[in-house]
Amino acid sequence: MDEKRKKWCKKYKVKIADGGFIDKFCMPEHVQCILPARPGQKPYFIGFDGKSKTYEQLTEEEKQDYREQQVQIPENLHEFTNKKCALEKAKIDIVKKNRDKSHKNVLEKSNINLIKDIDERYRERTRRIKNICSSSRKKSKYRKEDKIMGMKHFNPYTPSRRNMTVSDFSEITKKTPEKSLLAKKKEKAGRNSYGRITVRHQGGGNRQKYRIIDFKRRKDNMEATVIGIEYDPNRSANIALIQYEDGEKAYILAPQGLTDGDKVISGESVDIKAGNAMPIDSIPVGTLIHNIELNPGQGGKLVRTAGQSAQLMAKEGKYATLRLPSGEMRKVLAKCRATVGVIGNADHENVKIGKAGRKRHMGWRPTVRGSVMNPVDHPHGGGEGRAPVGHAGPMTPWGKPALGYKTRNKKKQSNKLIVKRRK
Repeated sequence: MDEKRKKWCKKYKVKIADGGFIDKFCMPEHVQCILPARPGQKPYFIGFDGKSKTYEQLTEEEKQDYREQQVQIPENLHEFTNKKCALEKAKIDIVKKNRDKSHKNVLEKSNINLIKDIDERYRERTRRIKNICSSSRKKSKYRKEDKIMGMKHFNPYTPSRRNMTVSDFSEITKKTPEKSLLAKKKEKAGRNSYGRITVRHQGGGNRQKYRIIDFKRRKDNMEATVIGIEYDPNRSANIALIQYEDGEKAYILAPQGLTDGDKVISGESVDIKAGNAMPIDSIPVGTLIHNIELNPGQGGKLVRTAGQSAQLMAKEGKYATLRLPSGEMRKVLAKCRATVGVIGNADHENVKIGKAGRKRHMGWRPTVRGSVMNPVDHPHGGGEGRAPVGHAGPMTPWGKPALGYKTRNKKKQSNKLIVKRRK
């Protein structure tokens, strides 16, 4: 076998039998036994390499696999594999013993238990073999090897399904939201009070309700129990519904590892455990945190997206230095609160939308490139065919520099708190 094929086999975890090359889509999961159509004929087996063999030709691995299916293999395979064959043989044996009597009389007076026993053995055998075959041939619209990884990859039964991926929502344990923590969410479609579009690419999509999240975590020294992990259409992270000892319910961002029945608490001297909230002053250096306040009592503002966390790098005086997911090193007041742990649903970044319609369901309207517009509509517009931008660099529809142009105000007060700018 050449090196290219070996690499292919290793990549797709393809089994190799007898030094041959196997197509992974044709390879059976178990050794299959095929019963013969004619009496007196031996059964044959389909091995891991997809080839038909007799029982003697099967490898030790294939024989072991066949035995694990709990199918009883008679000592004389050719005798009791086919119902018709077995019954014919039983009848012939009975008639041979009673040559002087007619077949009909012989069968009526013969040992019917023998025939019943053969019939019972055959039925049990075929039932087990059918179960094996049906389990190995069962088709799914998901690819088996990819469902394990937290994402669903679809078989390409339509062109858009080929590259589409969906989260398997394995973290979700509760489907319906808590009604007392829902709020209306008005659809504006990017328009102001005059009805003019001020924000492009917004509109349509499914109706959504806002989930009221407790970003402040001000209920100190009172344990709360996690009731369930829910999906939130308003953010990439999942949310956890918690219930305090006094019966009050609240939503918090669900960190990795938080499950139903877990206890969370907030306060100044609580355990360093995922989901617990406390002032940054009480957190050890090097801990991964999220939902960080910028001003004490304001509520978490930084690091709230799926799969992200900031690291506490140092504590000096009234400030603590954090490394944010962007790579920026920033000072934050040590009295500000943060929650311990990494936010869950880390596979969110691997989701592939796959088709335009799915984006429309999310409330996004189409984005038109400036180069295909007219000069009146965009600085990139006009020209014959595929014309270049025609400026020193790319520009926004309103003539401002785009793509890489720094827009941060140089006189902003918080500049003094940024130790190192993001890349």
